[in-house]
Amino acid sequence: VYEEEAQQVVVFAVNRNVEERVLFEAEFRGFAGYRVAEFLALQNTDLKAVNAADAEPVKPVRRTDYTQDGACVSALLAPASLAVLVLRKE
Repeated sequence: VYEEEAQQVVVFAVNRNVEERVLFEAEFRGFAGYRVAEFLALQNTDLKAVNAADAEPVKPVRRTDYTQDGACVSALLAPASLAVLVLRKE
């Protein structure tokens, strides 16, 4: 999702594989000067885990294990996870 006013690009990536990590790779042509500002993932090894009033086993976690080389970004996505990458103009 390109948000022109905020000068940011938000990418949602899903790994539907419940057993293996999957490599996410993207090249952001036309977005020179954009850098990863945030990388969040919603993941849990227990696929039946649910949140309750007294516990939140499923919540976004901040991740830093990505690489960015110019316009190319890559990251390994955990099994059965949803990731959000936010790129902002420097």
